[in-house]
Amino acid sequence: MKKTLLLFAAVLLMLSTLASCNNNDDDRDIRYYAFATLRANSATDFYFEGDSGLVLRPTGNGISIDPKESGNRAIVYFRNLTQNGDKNYTFSLEGMRTIVTKNAISVLKQAQLDSVGDDPINPLMLHLSTDGKYLDCYIETANMGGNAEYMVSLIQNTLVNHESGYVNLELRLLRKNAEDNYGFVRDYVSFRLPDWLNPVDLKQNGVYLRVNTGDKIKYLKVTTKAWEVASEKDIK
Repeated sequence: MKKTLLLFAAVLLMLSTLASCNNNDDDRDIRYYAFATLRANSATDFYFEGDSGLVLRPTGNGISIDPKESGNRAIVYFRNLTQNGDKNYTFSLEGMRTIVTKNAISVLKQAQLDSVGDDPINPLMLHLSTDGKYLDCYIETANMGGNAEYMVSLIQNTLVNHESGYVNLELRLLRKNAEDNYGFVRDYVSFRLPDWLNPVDLKQNGVYLRVNTGDKIKYLKVTTKAWEVASEKDIK
């Protein structure tokens, strides 16, 4: 069941049609939103690095940011995209949301695996950047109460190997001080993929992702164009 999501489709559309958008005056005012990496020199001097090294510079936006968030992923909302070189663009920034960004890690021992937990988590959206450097996730977890804490990790579990031709990873959740509450919470999290886990650099098909959704263990195939459920099994 393929789940090509509108948000990530917009990212791919933007990356594949930058030139045509700039060549058509009627399209210059289209609103875009995309994933990118925030790069900041100061609160007002910043730009975004898109997939495959695209440089996206906001102009006249009046928006200030926290420079400490430089290097984190962000969802960027903008208009009036203008090309100023091979991979350089300017645009009118309308808004942005920074995303908690972590490093994917390799797990070598069972104790390490236990430390990242395996509590239920449900990925609603997945996006592998075209350069393979980031896996962006929109996740859903159970509402765990005001004092609860949770840690989301993306790991390479070296103790198993699920699928050849893919970089095998697992999305893990560790809950602390959790209470029984109704409802769910949703949030974004992004993971940097180092060279040894980058499916594009390694010439792999994509990421093969294991996730515990509570009632099932799901295995998801994530490419730079789409993601789908490859297989699943009930948890007994």
